[in-house]
Amino acid sequence: MNDITKETLGIREYGLLVEAMLGYRPKAAYPDDSDNQAAQLEAGFVRQLVGRGFGGFDPYGGFVPNESAARWLDGHRGRGAYSLAANPVDEPEEWWDSPAYVIPAPFWLTETVEPVRPLSNKELTGFVAYDKEPYVGYAIEYTCWDDGWRWMSDVEAYALNADVAERPWAPDPLEYYVARAKFNHEREWDAIEEQMAERLGVPLEELYDLPDEEYHTLFWSIADERRRVNPPRCIQDDPLTYPYLQTEGYIEDLGEDGFRFLKRTREMGLIQGQEPYVEACERAEYDVDERLRSIAQQG
Repeated sequence: MNDITKETLGIREYGLLVEAMLGYRPKAAYPDDSDNQAAQLEAGFVRQLVGRGFGGFDPYGGFVPNESAARWLDGHRGRGAYSLAANPVDEPEEWWDSPAYVIPAPFWLTETVEPVRPLSNKELTGFVAYDKEPYVGYAIEYTCWDDGWRWMSDVEAYALNADVAERPWAPDPLEYYVARAKFNHEREWDAIEEQMAERLGVPLEELYDLPDEEYHTLFWSIADERRRVNPPRCIQDDPLTYPYLQTEGYIEDLGEDGFRFLKRTREMGLIQGQEPYVEACERAEYDVDERLRSIAQQG
């Protein structure tokens, strides 16, 4: 293990190290996206930290600081080049503006809320003034974004002030992505039911008069067809995932339908342990194995 006792870090590398110590798991590589250069900068900082001996990677490619990094941080946090005195935070001129952060925010935490579809001024006004969601899941999405920036303020105060003893929460991408998954899920569910009605030649509302077995058989048959035509890369990209994920990352028990869905998901190779759904993926694997074991015992 490299001796990092006398290593010095740039303030942005230092900030990412603090966030990783608090539980954020940045990666050393992200897909190229010309609209999101922040992701590539973050990946570059991760590679520098690993190359200089501050940690390694978990099985899912996330950066994990090592014990030497923890000791280094204990001796440097909020002191010298890593103090507020050395890195003054510029206060905004207007009360409604956000401060300029010294510690880099995770790349996915955008400066403004980025809804899954453009919103009209009427929709924005309805949400701000009357708490009326422009689409299902927007309120969660907005709250998670707002919480992320609030946590960033706490992280910066912790990183630049040695007297702040309480460890804050690191911004968590899980809630943010689940909010988007909920919107995609409900849109996909509607699309599947429209195909069901078209295939049966009945009005949409008559689907609910079908016997449960007939409804479910047709639903999952069409769902599988749609997933084969446009396969998700992994479980968190699957629009049918949301009912089985909670914001904490747990699988919800939805009985036999839930099991059949998860079993198909594994057979299609979509259950992968990628952030931010690592625990959810592990629970999905466990739930499938346990149900198969139970079926074998009953047989």
